[in-house]
Amino acid sequence: MKISAVIIISFLFVFISASCSNSEDVGGLSHANEPQALLFTDENTEDIERQYYEALIDFQHENDEQTDVTIVRENEPSVADYDIEEYPTLILIKCDQSDTSISGEHTTEEIKTLLQKHFSE
Repeated sequence: MKISAVIIISFLFVFISASCSNSEDVGGLSHANEPQALLFTDENTEDIERQYYEALIDFQHENDEQTDVTIVRENEPSVADYDIEEYPTLILIKCDQSDTSISGEHTTEEIKTLLQKHFSE
């Protein structure tokens, strides 16, 4: 009985693992088919970053479509894969559109407007 349960569980694990497709990874960050927001931060811009966090949270609460948000710190290896010149930088990715980005100091409303425009098109 125990052996058959182990075999069944092993089979299910292999079956589920094989059926999962790998999305295109760039520098360890996934470019899945679902909308993504990558927020690149550093420790020197915490006051400016607050508007980005508030805009992302408000956007998630106001919209039905879920957006995957990834916070990327300045010292993470994946930063080198993107042309980040200023912190904070928010890059918006949607599978059928080009990437959109915003950097530096902006109001929460400006960032929310960009999120709505990019992800509602």
